[in-house]
Parts: sequence; C-alpha cells; structure tokens
Amino acid sequence: MNKLIDISVGIILFIISMILWLYTLFITSNDFSMRISKKQFTILLVSLLLFALIYSLYIINSKRKAVSALLLITLILWFSDIINSIQYNFQTYYTILTTIGFTTIGYCVGLSIYKLITYKKKV
Repeated sequence: MNKLIDISVGIILFIISMILWLYTLFITSNDFSMRISKKQFTILLVSLLLFALIYSLYIINSKRKAVSALLLITLILWFSDIINSIQYNFQTYYTILTTIGFTTIGYCVGLSIYKLITYKKKV
C-alpha cells in the first residue's frame, strides 16, 4: 500500500473503533431503566467482530511497522468501561459487550505488536 493510503486507512479504522466504543456507550447509557435489546447486542457484536477481521486484513497488508498507536487510546477507554461494568455490576449485556470490545481491540493491538516484533523489510 502507498504510505499515504496506509496512514489514511489507519486513521479511518481508529475513527471506526471510536464510533464502536461511543455506540456502546450510547446504547448502555447510565439510565438503568434502559435495557439493551438482543438486536442492539447482536449488531454491536457483529460490528466488533467485523472490525477485528478488517483490522487484521489491514495489519497483514500494511507496510508500516507501527500501525496501532492510535488504538491504544481506544483500548484504554474499553478498559475503563470493563472495570466499571465489573465493579458496579451493570447490565449483563453491557458487561459482555465491554469484555468483547476490550478483547477485540486488545487483539488488534496485540497483532500490531506482533507485526512490529517480527517485521522484516522486503527487498
């Protein structure tokens, strides 16, 4: 990939990860009378898994070494959500979604770190 395209795709994927986090925050607002429906849960679950697949393809095709610096911000946000959901015993769906969201972003960051460690420049 061209360097400019590579950086642009990385920024777009960061924005998508932030949108997924914000969507989770939106549908699981602090209003306890509001419940997550199974449809919302399924949509977000599929979106998170699709994001992991797309990001994995991006990592495989990227020529840059460090590609996940921006995802660390999202990882910290998901981590704070998972701590809050476990500590305050929020809705079951919310706890599951934050766990899957944190795991998905952690997988993407871990894959990026793995690529950074094993990166060999092609001649």
